[in-house]
Amino acid sequence: MVSAWFGDLGDGIHKGNKDDPRVCIIEVIPDSIRYWWSTKTKVGQSIEIMTSAVTGKVASPGELRTITRDEIRIIEGLNTA
Repeated sequence: MVSAWFGDLGDGIHKGNKDDPRVCIIEVIPDSIRYWWSTKTKVGQSIEIMTSAVTGKVASPGELRTITRDEIRIIEGLNTA
């Protein structure tokens, strides 16, 4: 699977497999997660942005959402067996 990103360089070391020294695993432990939730279609977003450019008002084609540390812990608790 990693060979899609790490091709075989043909040197016998960088083979693009799990033993390739370019491949590693990192663990990310977030305090919070922020993501954009689009509330309009692509056409609606474009219209909103163009309208805001003409009127000088702030466009609002979606909203920034946050998953808090406590919500992450609740989700983690649901995934433990």
